[in-house]
Amino acid sequence: MAPGPIRSLRFIHNALAAQAHLVHRSCQQLQTPGEAVQVAGTIAMLVDAARGHAKGEDGGYFPTLEERAAKSTEAFSGDHVAEEKRFTELLRLAGTCSSSDDLEALKETAKAVCDNLLDHQEREETILWPLTEELFSPPEQGAIVGAILAHVPKEDLPMLIPWMVQMQTPEEAVAYVNVLKNVQPPEVFEKSMEWIRGGVSSERWKEVEAGVPL
Repeated sequence: MAPGPIRSLRFIHNALAAQAHLVHRSCQQLQTPGEAVQVAGTIAMLVDAARGHAKGEDGGYFPTLEERAAKSTEAFSGDHVAEEKRFTELLRLAGTCSSSDDLEALKETAKAVCDNLLDHQEREETILWPLTEELFSPPEQGAIVGAILAHVPKEDLPMLIPWMVQMQTPEEAVAYVNVLKNVQPPEVFEKSMEWIRGGVSSERWKEVEAGVPL
């Protein structure tokens, strides 16, 4: 069976995984409680993006899959509930870290967040995506992806799209931008390229320019 449109979700998985590793690594490098403020932005980016993706799956993916495969998504919805509790704790610790115990708790929570997010995504990719390809036609899969993306607030796109590009490997960054080029109307894609050009590193922009026919 050929890979279906549901596999385009790999781009958000790639970005979330890279951001989760960055959060974990950054937290482990902290030496004093006062340094925790330095990772607050990195943590907030992960939490905001992961919450948005979970909302899209809970509202635009899981209910549709449940219609053809009952109880197939219960464990994954449960993951989102547990994930939200860890995110809340991670944000709290990053904002109130004032002792060595707090710092240790921050590091442990960052590791738990990273490990559980990666495990969740791997199970989606190996269980839910093949099931979706089995039960839904390519156009139906495309509609599911669209339903997930519909939960992304438009005001978040100027930040989210460049972040998505920056957090991919070079090859996947080019692939992602080419997907945008293929699915967005020309005027919308032009705006996306403006956001990307202004929001990624100069090296990444050169890679995108070289790999995306304009």
